[in-house]
Amino acid sequence: MQILESKMRRAHLITPFGVGALSTMVNGVTVITASLDAWFHDFNGNYIEPQDMEIQDWRLHKQLHISNLRLPPRGADTVFRGNLRRGQVSTSFVPVLRFPRWNKCQFCNTLTQFPLSFSGEASCQNLDCKSKSVFQVSIVVACENGHLDDFPWRKWVHRGDIPDCGGVLKQTSTGGGTLASQWVSCTGCTAKKQNLQSILGVQTLADGSQKSNLSKKLSDSFGEYTCTGGRPWANEFESCSAYPVALLRTSSNVYFPIVESSIYIPQTNNFANPSLLELLNKPGWRIILQTMTMTMRSMGLHGPVTPQLMRDQAAGQVELRAFTDEELEVALQELMPQDTTESVSEEIDGRVSEFQLFCKESVPHAFLKVARPKNEANIQGLINLRRIDSLCETRALRGFTRISSNPISLEDGKRLLKSNRSQDRINWLPAYQVRGEGIFFELDPNLVKTWKETNEVAARINPTLKRISAGDIRPSNVTEFVDAGYFLIHTLSHLLIRQLVFDSGYGTASLRERLYVDRTGITPRYGVLIYTAAGDSEGTMGGLVSLAEGDAFRMLFNNAIEAARWCSTDPICLELGGKGQGPDLCNLAACHACALLPETSCEDMNKFLDRGLLIGTPDFPMLGYFN
Repeated sequence: MQILESKMRRAHLITPFGVGALSTMVNGVTVITASLDAWFHDFNGNYIEPQDMEIQDWRLHKQLHISNLRLPPRGADTVFRGNLRRGQVSTSFVPVLRFPRWNKCQFCNTLTQFPLSFSGEASCQNLDCKSKSVFQVSIVVACENGHLDDFPWRKWVHRGDIPDCGGVLKQTSTGGGTLASQWVSCTGCTAKKQNLQSILGVQTLADGSQKSNLSKKLSDSFGEYTCTGGRPWANEFESCSAYPVALLRTSSNVYFPIVESSIYIPQTNNFANPSLLELLNKPGWRIILQTMTMTMRSMGLHGPVTPQLMRDQAAGQVELRAFTDEELEVALQELMPQDTTESVSEEIDGRVSEFQLFCKESVPHAFLKVARPKNEANIQGLINLRRIDSLCETRALRGFTRISSNPISLEDGKRLLKSNRSQDRINWLPAYQVRGEGIFFELDPNLVKTWKETNEVAARINPTLKRISAGDIRPSNVTEFVDAGYFLIHTLSHLLIRQLVFDSGYGTASLRERLYVDRTGITPRYGVLIYTAAGDSEGTMGGLVSLAEGDAFRMLFNNAIEAARWCSTDPICLELGGKGQGPDLCNLAACHACALLPETSCEDMNKFLDRGLLIGTPDFPMLGYFN
């Protein structure tokens, strides 16, 4: 048998094709990315300790309660795990499994099931069929707990008093592009053929609870039909009482990756020599540091790596001679994990330290350069405008959800990434780092407080805030405390990113936002970092930070506000949109024509936006913060 390969970037193995996600290989086969315990193995199934794959981000280590972060395997080739040649050793692949298992013949319409590990060329199992070409079915089932499984084709056909006879199943079409034209039948018994029209969606029962159409239909015949607990990415099942929902395998709600990101900030107040940090971050030196750490741990030594130990370990390396022991000590403290008593996970808001660092006049660190613009923009209501000449962002996959993007706990998310047999053995997460540049600013919290207390703002925003409190709107991914100020800074961020597309030279998908708001409502804070942190050649060319200077930023800002005064869908967007639009009707005057961004650019799934709070409405022009 042949080994089937499909190349993808390392970043794509974090999002959108991380553990448990479906992707399509170059030969058209849909596969699911295997669990973390299948990564970093050779072709014989033996585990290989990865070299030069660890990522140092001391805050994420503590926040996620893990021992380390690892880059996806080098090259990031995806290969069928069950079909590897013996005698070969490599860590440059991520195993995947063939899913869905069920396949349909294009000629005779026969449904055939193949195992997850099948990696050959699938063909029709009907001996009388003239064609051997099959393709995977388009329907799968998932539940809110992250489980995924094949559609229950046999149960769907064999309903009522007819048991599952084990006969050959066929899926036929009467013409048309919808599920209403799709029928499933069994050739081994007299079971009535069943239509697929009603399998999608959810019904609200008389008691107010919700149940999927699939569960309701099958429960009428088989008793309470619940999720099978399928975890095909780990080739296992577990108990689950949730109701499964039928989904098209290409639907966007089959997989929502949960990515935790962190802007790297110095571990100590003494900034290390930038040249020394760049040197020690090269692959060869990182291996030396990693080897020293592992050796010390094996000897029961938990103290810091001293400059003398470093020089002894790298006796043949002349590069260190240009630096003093003091410089080397500061650099080692910055790069090596520190056993500090302060825990970032114990902070109410883990971004407070980032916010405080961005508000400083200057930060001359090798991985984070913050500077005050030479010329101030002098825009009323804006304070602490900063140019971020360089930054380093770490993005780690810490779980995923299905059906909806509702947040889940850290432990539940990490458990989904591993098989049940390796929960205690694996204590790392996949991640990658990117470099970028950005612009940071903050809205004056005192002015925002005065503005929020006006009657016009309260009248417009309070109905939405009440629906959030009542649970009618899914919570924010950024903060537990959504107020008018959050709508304001989030919408302003979107408008500036849309304007930056014309002024900076970066595409919309290459720009991202990072919101700094109070998550508890105790300390008002409304800041935003707009930055580019792309993993490819579109990196930091200075096109963004140059716009942080006085006249350039003032023109950028004014153009963004003026563009917000008119939307191509007005007056519907501005006036009728005030009653709610978008997901869960959580947005007011915001649509794809004026304020929405690609999901990779928005931190909160394009929720809680309203340009009316910035520029006012025809009936209440003074409602706008910038009016």
